[in-house]
Amino acid sequence: MGVAVRRETRMRAADFIAWVAARPDEERWNLIEGFRYLMAPQSERHQRIVANLFRHIDTLAERRGCRAVPGLAPLGPTMDDDAPIPDIVMRCGPAVSGGCARDPILVAEVLPSSTISKDRGRETEFFRAIGGYDDAWLKRPLGREGIIELPELDGSVPVDLDDAGIEF
Repeated sequence: MGVAVRRETRMRAADFIAWVAARPDEERWNLIEGFRYLMAPQSERHQRIVANLFRHIDTLAERRGCRAVPGLAPLGPTMDDDAPIPDIVMRCGPAVSGGCARDPILVAEVLPSSTISKDRGRETEFFRAIGGYDDAWLKRPLGREGIIELPELDGSVPVDLDDAGIEF
């Protein structure tokens, strides 16, 4: 006797956007290689780091008439089966309807050690492909005393998070 099992088929970003719009706001989903993944809740420590980073980026963004937004999915021109959601997206212009944007200026992701290898893989490739700025990315490790220079925003963000209530 045989048993037929229906397997989930891959989704395109446009189908995913329509599908996720009907989901409850408290659910956060990613589309990776055409498959939907429900994201686990982040730790308080992770969220505190994101909040501190958000505050700095939003201040720099407002000087340019832009804003930082948490939880937006940037859409890329080449990877139509991915819609990962970074921690922070900076964008300008009118607000987008729905949870996706095609015009991010900055994408920021706080990488927890438990998912760093995955996050540095396909998701990073996806974020780099947005806007075609792959060659402009500079990767270098930053210690706690480091500074993330953002010359395009006429500013910088300190890595030192001791004053943000985060224990190391």
